[in-house]
Amino acid sequence: MAIALRIAHLHTQLQLPADTPPEGATEDWLRELSQRPLAAALAGVAERALARAGLPPEAVVAVRRLDLRLKLAEGASDGALLQAWSQALEQALVLALGRTPLAQGAGNGGDDATAPAVAFADAWAAETAHLGQLLRWGEPAWWAQRLLDGRGEPLDLAPAAILRRWIERHPARAAASMAALAERPATRWGVGALLTDEEARPLAQALALRLSQRPAEGLAPPEPGTALRALLEAQRERLGRHPQLGCGASAPAARLEPWRLAALLHAQPSLAQLSAATLRALAEGLENPAAPAPAEAPAPTPRREPAPSSPAGARVLESHSEESARQTAWIHAGGLLLLLNHPALPAPSSDEPPQGSPAGDLALLALQRLLAPLGAGERAAALQRERPLLALLAPDRAWPERLDLAEPLEPAAAERHLALLLGAIPDAIGFAPGALRQVYGPAHGATPPLPDQASHRLAALLWRPGLLAWDAWEIRLSWPLASVDGALRREGWDLDPGWQPALRRVVRFHYGAEPLGPGEETP
Repeated sequence: MAIALRIAHLHTQLQLPADTPPEGATEDWLRELSQRPLAAALAGVAERALARAGLPPEAVVAVRRLDLRLKLAEGASDGALLQAWSQALEQALVLALGRTPLAQGAGNGGDDATAPAVAFADAWAAETAHLGQLLRWGEPAWWAQRLLDGRGEPLDLAPAAILRRWIERHPARAAASMAALAERPATRWGVGALLTDEEARPLAQALALRLSQRPAEGLAPPEPGTALRALLEAQRERLGRHPQLGCGASAPAARLEPWRLAALLHAQPSLAQLSAATLRALAEGLENPAAPAPAEAPAPTPRREPAPSSPAGARVLESHSEESARQTAWIHAGGLLLLLNHPALPAPSSDEPPQGSPAGDLALLALQRLLAPLGAGERAAALQRERPLLALLAPDRAWPERLDLAEPLEPAAAERHLALLLGAIPDAIGFAPGALRQVYGPAHGATPPLPDQASHRLAALLWRPGLLAWDAWEIRLSWPLASVDGALRREGWDLDPGWQPALRRVVRFHYGAEPLGPGEETP
């Protein structure tokens, strides 16, 4: 006897032995049991199975079919059946997922149409694989309609809906993922076939607005500064030859606009200094490669500028990898990121790309002031330890190899910003546990070797050791729970800053149980 049931999100086909009691009574009993009691008994099964299979909690999985065999003693209670069913389902999921490789992004998940299950690192990876599947085969994979969102509802996997979610969630990661999809070998479906004209235009507008560092009210297409022109022309020329996005692409120009914007901004993030309207004009202007970039006056020969550098110091002008490896570093001046919640942190210039952004100048000057009491060698080592943080605060600045030889590019402006910051630090702020000992040595466990109270407050704000983790679209700083400071919390300094256009990343703070550092203990 076969009975079809829907239990929570499971489509279940029950095959009962031939000697099962009369059909009607058994079916009614199972249908009644499959509603609330069984759904409640199965709650948490998926989470436990993910953990036992070694998958992260945010993993997204789809299973084609599971075969369960339940043997119950005659007269077994409903509770025994519910428990056996839950245990059998969990074990079957663990076995299925244990044989399924975890896919991180497009191209390495769900390609096998006969796979019994697929697993993705998170919803973003699943959505990327779905778009890759559409580009490769022109139709969704079997698992696409089985994916659920965080509320347990089917994901909206329309390409426009996916891109809309990406741009809203992580604009920089959206640009990276879209650029990677556009780099796939061209097929007759291509990225231009994923959107209609009506869908592409608002997506291009949203991407330009979210990634542009110009204020929204300044949307009149201003001219890029002279230092941006060489970058601008080089990227337009490169994109014009792109097989899927260039001037000879077969798809209508309107449908390619968001993809072109993503490729431009991922390859050269400094172009985010332009207004949203100018960015869109650049993407549209590819249809007429002879036309110059929007200009307000003939520009002088651009001066030669060092290439923008990544936090690790590597040059990345034309990287199209979808995922960048997450890097981590233990830093001491974590309080520099708290300035993102305070106007003391200056905004970048809107006229020139920040070879030295004001934020970088302020951070460097503040660190120099706090490290002045140390010897030359200790000072150089302490500054070098904060290099990842400095590079993230000024992502387009070419920091020298020896940070102890670096100087603010605009010293007078940096001094003004530092004075504003000193006046804004709460008087009641306390030192983070263990911070002074880590920076100045065991002799300074309670008082920093600094000359005045203003410097003491600056040290209490900036010396907040923590674990810094970053990739191409997010910065996450984790502090020990003991580092929570009531004075900072009351004034909102340690709120999540969220999306930061000047940094081209989302910034998040996390208080956890991480140690204070190698060999350190809370006093």
